[in-house]
Amino acid sequence: MKPNPNWPYLAGLFDGEGCVHIADFKWRVDNRIQQVYRLDMHITTTCEKLARWLVNEVGGQFYKSVLPGNWKDAYRWQLSGHKNRELFFKGIMPYLVVKEKQIKLTLQYLELQHMQCPEKRAELAVKMRELNRRGKSVETNTLNAKKAKRESELIREYESELAVTQAS
Repeated sequence: MKPNPNWPYLAGLFDGEGCVHIADFKWRVDNRIQQVYRLDMHITTTCEKLARWLVNEVGGQFYKSVLPGNWKDAYRWQLSGHKNRELFFKGIMPYLVVKEKQIKLTLQYLELQHMQCPEKRAELAVKMRELNRRGKSVETNTLNAKKAKRESELIREYESELAVTQAS
């Protein structure tokens, strides 16, 4: 994969629409059950043009999912190959806002490619699962705050006046 002048845009796409996780599952190898780990990453969009652009700009492939009812079709872009993924994540890393911790863990995981270290892989999978956990965040941080505050505290503290008025 070549250096890309679109790293900031790609980082924004990945922050908003991308997903990275370390899947762990059991696999039968030589009549033994073995714990296996796999890195999965993708960007999902409802815009086929964007999925095609990703393939042209970065490589990889995309798959179309036809959804029922009034749902738009989804296009899932994926990048395969250890080196391709490593270059992609290193390229977007300086521009990430939301998924910086996940990508740091991803790069650590990629460093383990030819090593036998199931404990380290398991540890990274658990950390990634924690970072990707769904649900509401209980607290939020503010600039120059001495401590994190709950959103309900912030609403009362930082109420603003109406800035736009309707001309009569």
